[in-house]
Amino acid sequence: MFKLKTRYTAFGLVSIPFSCDPVGTVLLYSQKASSAASAVFQVSAAANFIDSAAAAARGTGSANRALLWFVLLAVSVGWRRISPGIGRYFSGRVAVRAQAQMCMAFTEKRAKLHYRHIENHESWDLTNRVCTDVMVKAEDMLTCLGNLLFSHMGRFFGILIIVTTQVWWMGLVTISVCVVLVFLSIKSGAANYNAHKAASQFDRKHQYLSEVLTGRER
Repeated sequence: MFKLKTRYTAFGLVSIPFSCDPVGTVLLYSQKASSAASAVFQVSAAANFIDSAAAAARGTGSANRALLWFVLLAVSVGWRRISPGIGRYFSGRVAVRAQAQMCMAFTEKRAKLHYRHIENHESWDLTNRVCTDVMVKAEDMLTCLGNLLFSHMGRFFGILIIVTTQVWWMGLVTISVCVVLVFLSIKSGAANYNAHKAASQFDRKHQYLSEVLTGRER
């Protein structure tokens, strides 16, 4: 069951989907991890199939070996085609439960705020940023966590291992470029959040003035 905390660490953010639906989250992340692994394996299977087929055509290799790699390649491609549909089912299941539990927790927390937090514009701006569109944010959080931790990172490290084992210096170059890109993405993400934070202040003022002007008695 999801419960709000005063402070969240990186591990606390990752554990949110597990607290909402442990079984569905494990199955969803397993699907994403297996899909990433199949994408990496597909590269190796395709290369081995081409080498085996070429060797069999020259008469220096076995046709059964080429057939084996073809079957493995077809299985990996087929799983990548079927996997997104399975992932959408588990993603929808976890999202529905996360939305229900998080909306209830955020609404309860907002209803129990002290009056001094409502009068304080900084705390009220924070409340509006966090508690607005909880259902959409919960689904986005689930998608981003799954894609980052299990899909993108799994494919990245898998391809990196393949590249490094073939050309070691290319792996070092890839890591160096990725470190620079991660640093730039962190800087741009912080700037984007600050811009969103500044814009939310005007949204709150617009909402307040709109309610005052349209809700007054004539």
